[in-house]
Amino acid sequence: MKDLMIRRQAIYAILSALYRGDLDKVLEISNEAPVFKDFLIEKGYSRDIVEEIKNNRQVFIEDYERLFFGPTRILAPPWESVYENEDRLLFGQSELQVRRFYRSFGLDVIEREAADHLAFEVAFMSRLCSIIDYENLEDVKKNIKGQIDFLTKHLLSWTTKWNKDVAKNSKTKFWRDISEIIVMWFHGDLVELNNVLKCL
Repeated sequence: MKDLMIRRQAIYAILSALYRGDLDKVLEISNEAPVFKDFLIEKGYSRDIVEEIKNNRQVFIEDYERLFFGPTRILAPPWESVYENEDRLLFGQSELQVRRFYRSFGLDVIEREAADHLAFEVAFMSRLCSIIDYENLEDVKKNIKGQIDFLTKHLLSWTTKWNKDVAKNSKTKFWRDISEIIVMWFHGDLVELNNVLKCL
């Protein structure tokens, strides 16, 4: 189980860097540990992500900014609260729920930042993977239940809709393919965590 959590921690950490638009960090981590590259290959991503980013970095950043940042209308908003109502407003009810969830595990997000940004949500999952006290079975169960709850109530509640926006508006296969893979992985990750919990 420890090996599983270490692997998941790395994948979630790279996803956080990716959806912050920090492609240099993605390259740095991917060069140090091939876990994300291997993960993508397992999921059918046939291209070498390191070479792909090196060769197309500026194109990918421009598409990132167009999709997730602006400059005018954001085409695939990476915030959970945007998908909870038709008005697509930030700082909705789900943002408060996410913020409370973070606090329950000892993490705070600056008030002016929307806590339900995809990069924050996957960073939180990475953090949960890293703070397990394996000597304490109750702590292990609480942590895994927390991850299951967060996946169910938050990441899986909106990313399918968000992924449709990415697929519709992305100019590059890169963001379209990666986003589709991670949403499918969230579903599979939930199944895997439930199986781990059953074995405890």
